[in-house]
Amino acid sequence: MKKVLFVLLLAASFFGCDDGNVSVEAFDFETATARECGEGTDDFFIYKINGNEVLIIELNETNFPNRITTSDNPILLQIPTAAQVTYRLYDGEVTEATLCSVVPPAQPQVLEEWTATGGTLEITTGVVNPTTTTGSNIITGFSHNLIFRDIVFDRGNGITQRNETILFGSYVRSNIYRPTTFENIDIQSCTANNLLFKSSGLQLLALNLSPETYNSLIVNQATTSGSPRTALLDENDRVIFNVYRTNLNADLICNNNLPSIEKSYISESGIANQSGIITVETTETAGIFTHTIRFQRVILKDTEQALNFTFGDNYLFGELQTN
Repeated sequence: MKKVLFVLLLAASFFGCDDGNVSVEAFDFETATARECGEGTDDFFIYKINGNEVLIIELNETNFPNRITTSDNPILLQIPTAAQVTYRLYDGEVTEATLCSVVPPAQPQVLEEWTATGGTLEITTGVVNPTTTTGSNIITGFSHNLIFRDIVFDRGNGITQRNETILFGSYVRSNIYRPTTFENIDIQSCTANNLLFKSSGLQLLALNLSPETYNSLIVNQATTSGSPRTALLDENDRVIFNVYRTNLNADLICNNNLPSIEKSYISESGIANQSGIITVETTETAGIFTHTIRFQRVILKDTEQALNFTFGDNYLFGELQTN
């Protein structure tokens, strides 16, 4: 009888000390794919789904910049002022339509909803630039890794839960400044200078050569097969990739009446037999000379950040005809 009384008193003591905090429940969203709704609007948010669970983050899109941020200098957002975080448990499988539809479907229904009332969201960013078989490593996107630190959830009914760390995982956004496919666009030239260029919409890919280099490469004389004319890029001879705020045309480019630049990449100086090499092969047919211009591992560097890419080991810029 004494033992039974002791157990009852112990149980009463345990439940009597409940201050509204509960043991931490684990989250498992790290390997799920992050998606977004409301891109480009004030209703933007990202989310991850794990079966019938979902974790939602409402924040400004500007918190995902196209630049590298490291773990020792991450973007830090305070919860809930700069980022609102919500956990939901549904009574069935969750889909994009469940979250993104203007009028959500009747099913599934929410069983539980927790709102984060404190903590920090930590964002670090790296580039996505897969190297292809041609040596190209164009930046296709940016991978943002998200971690919650000391996040506190209000579970309702006076119950709170604190998690020291939750790994949300990566959220990948496309590079809005990714180069278009220039291969199928003809080279144009400016008569007043030595600029050779291709343009498409907002984008410009140009080879800007000094008069001396231009005259040494673009010669009305056929080259021997396998022995092209070559030049190393330097501060006077550059490959330029720019993205502008409004559309381009040949008159704007050749008259140097260009709109404001949104993003600019400029070639690094070349290294003999390694990188930054321009090659020109010339053939002649009926008095028309066709100059085939290639970029051999030309490394283009962002003028604002430590970002760079190359179009490839032997990228075909295009053909220029002279007579």
